[in-house]
Amino acid sequence: MDQYELNLYVHVGMDSIQEAKAYTQELAKLDGVKGIFAMSSVYFKPKSIDNLADAMGEIASGAPDLPFWYYHFPANTNVDFNMYQFVEHVDESGKIPNFMGIKFTNEILMDFSAAGHYKNKKYNMLFGRDE
Repeated sequence: MDQYELNLYVHVGMDSIQEAKAYTQELAKLDGVKGIFAMSSVYFKPKSIDNLADAMGEIASGAPDLPFWYYHFPANTNVDFNMYQFVEHVDESGKIPNFMGIKFTNEILMDFSAAGHYKNKKYNMLFGRDE
């Protein structure tokens, strides 16, 4: 019987940053987990791009060796910052060393395109919208 390699990309976003980080730390110990995604808290919403980067950086630090994507879904979170500015801030600040990119679930395609072209397409932009 052939063996299959397990490749899991897990969403850890929740209202508690500390619990999301703890969950991330546990996932990092498992074979097969290849990456982490997290949305912003929907109860304690970030007030600025800097605040969002701090929160995502804290979660991502739970698994520093795994790639991390911010899951941008403003229709569900009501957190709607410009993602080009977010990518620029994360890149320049170094707050998320394992930042891989953004899972972009929004209809503002100019924002998606601009973020995706930042520094010659440095970051991985994933797009998905279920309509």
